[in-house]
Amino acid sequence: NLQGTVGGLSRATNTYWRHYVKTGIAAGSVTNELELAYRACIKRGMGRPNTILVGAEFMDAYRKEATPGATRMVTTQSKVGGTDVDNSINELYFKGIPLQYCPEFDDNFGGAQTPTISWSKRCYMLNLNHIQLRPIDGSDFVNRTPTRPATQYIAYMAVLWRGALTMNLPSAHACLSVA
Repeated sequence: NLQGTVGGLSRATNTYWRHYVKTGIAAGSVTNELELAYRACIKRGMGRPNTILVGAEFMDAYRKEATPGATRMVTTQSKVGGTDVDNSINELYFKGIPLQYCPEFDDNFGGAQTPTISWSKRCYMLNLNHIQLRPIDGSDFVNRTPTRPATQYIAYMAVLWRGALTMNLPSAHACLSVA
């Protein structure tokens, strides 16, 4: 979201407080767009993205662009003679950062509404050094042990946490999606 004012700074006019966004990436240009997003994230000198979360469609588009030198066929000697071939890819990386597949993206987080851009097509490059959980005062891991019903031998216990997910530098993150 490029709208809003936080702390007197307008995100609409001040690009320093915006994250990088690129939607509708065409097939064949996913790697190039990841490179541009990565460069935009490190531009301010605040570190580099250390987590990449992707949906299935984005991961497939990136995998299809793998160069022949990046795709490895692992062959092993079979116990019964001959050779076994494993033509799968164990992990996908970008700049040494593993692309973490999020199956929740494919399920739309269990939501009934369909977003404009499918979650399965999305990629989030995050710098977790600039994202924090901030608890509400008095709500940071509060133990709850309500009294048990008199007719049952059951023990209830819970730990409650209330707060918000905050970031201190939006320009350290990027959001991309394939067409």
